[in-house]
Amino acid sequence: MKIRLFVWTALTLVLAACNKNSNENLTDGPVAAEFHASIYKAITTRASGTQWDDGDCIGITGIGTVYDNVPYLLKNGMFMADGTNIYFHSTDEVSFRAYYPYSQTGGTLSATTDANTQMDQPAIDFLFASGATGSTTNPNVNFVDNTQTGGTDCSFHHCMSQIYIEFLEGNGVDLAAISPANYTLNNLVLSGTFNTSTGVATASGEGASALTMELNGALESSVILFPQSTSSLPLNVSYNDQTYYATLTVPDGELMAGKSYVYKVFINNSGISIESTGISEWETIEGDDAHAEM
Repeated sequence: MKIRLFVWTALTLVLAACNKNSNENLTDGPVAAEFHASIYKAITTRASGTQWDDGDCIGITGIGTVYDNVPYLLKNGMFMADGTNIYFHSTDEVSFRAYYPYSQTGGTLSATTDANTQMDQPAIDFLFASGATGSTTNPNVNFVDNTQTGGTDCSFHHCMSQIYIEFLEGNGVDLAAISPANYTLNNLVLSGTFNTSTGVATASGEGASALTMELNGALESSVILFPQSTSSLPLNVSYNDQTYYATLTVPDGELMAGKSYVYKVFINNSGISIESTGISEWETIEGDDAHAEM
């Protein structure tokens, strides 16, 4: 799955949902569920945003049913059972929850967000949705946000936190000629757990670590991290064989679940300056300025 930065997308699975349609199924036997899902606050794409891709697999649980952690795979724009189908057996309404990415074991998953795993961000961009419903008379289960029509938000939400950095030209610098080689964020907890039943991602482990990301000519970079408390993040940028230093201020002293912290880093011939940061549900909110020198 490619998840790189924010976009509304609806999909098809198997069940009935938050937003009930009026079509009734008149068959007497079991009725297969059909699932539809979107990711909250689309702005570009998914792991960095909100766009599903073929091959994405989610785990679905029917509350109070035998269906627990059932995999549904996106194929040709539709979520389809990857093995066991979920069926409704009565007109009684069933509530569902789901998470991404699917794990055969489910439960509490351990993960790390080091430089290697950042190369496959969809694998650590944990998502969770709940509250979608269905029955034999309404087998379309919609994991979507219906709040604008007076309903409930049953869409998938990002459970991790994101830092997004954009490098820009300052005084006396030509990034077309020379671009930053890499950057390092310090004072981070890189390991943690994700509970597939509750959607809670938690940082764990003792002490803080450094995360170094190679840029390979790119001027934009994002990292996905476990939510954690930190008021500032020391930043080192390697540019033109020199190291530039700055401190990223974290609004409210916390990297929060579902929030993206956007920093514009200006590289100048005498140092770097950092504009206000943005934050929200994979969106943007302004924060404090920062400055850096060699």
